[in-house]
Amino acid sequence: MSKLLRLAVVALFTLIPALAHQRIEVGNYLLICGMRNEPSYTGMRSGLDLMIRTKDGTPVEKAEKGLTIELISPTGTKYTYVGDGQNGPKSFWESFSEKGRYQSDWVLLTPGLWKVRVFGQIGETPIDVTFDSPSTFTVKDGKMLELR
Repeated sequence: MSKLLRLAVVALFTLIPALAHQRIEVGNYLLICGMRNEPSYTGMRSGLDLMIRTKDGTPVEKAEKGLTIELISPTGTKYTYVGDGQNGPKSFWESFSEKGRYQSDWVLLTPGLWKVRVFGQIGETPIDVTFDSPSTFTVKDGKMLELR
């Protein structure tokens, strides 16, 4: 396989999930947020998938140090994730394979529309945005997938 074809395949599989993600511009930054597995189902592993770019497309590295993620359930319960570099259960981290892409792990148990609030600061720019697109953040009932 040629190098160009390999790059095209990698780009395709990197971009396809991001097409369903919600985009919000803040200052000179573009934040693109969604679930790691879309569609998401209750009881199944998923997590945060957040890409941060400058408006010219340059990945923003090490942004997790200035940001906090708040996962908000359909009932309003809030779960806080910090970019502490620990990769723990309440952490989010920069992807090892893609600069400017931040991830976490979670297993959601309540179906419905979840929200992701990203707040803090990137460089000198204050950030406080909430991602709540029904096409991205609606978690479906995992019981629909059970074999009977």
